Amino acid sequence: MVSNDDLQRFYSDKGVSGSCPSCGQSQWEIGTAPDDKTDWALSSVRTDGSAFLPAPSVPAVILVCANCFTLRLHAYLGIKKWLDEHPISGAKA
Repeated sequence: MVSNDDLQRFYSDKGVSGSCPSCGQSQWEIGTAPDDKTDWALSSVRTDGSAFLPAPSVPAVILVCANCFTLRLHAYLGIKKWLDEHPISGAKA
């Protein structure tokens, strides 16, 4: 998905604060998927109790505060698009 270095570049360019809104600490860990065939996503739920499969979802980068375990979410596709448009100098896109 996205590495720590990728997130740091993205955050720096966008002026994103690293502080946890709950406790103020700034130590985050990327939430790793349970296996190599799974990525995190926010999934929709129907309010009438019916099911629609697969449920519409948004791929997400999930960060967990190392102090209070607050979750921080970012839309993966937006970050991925930015990374593709801003490759590291000398790196292959």
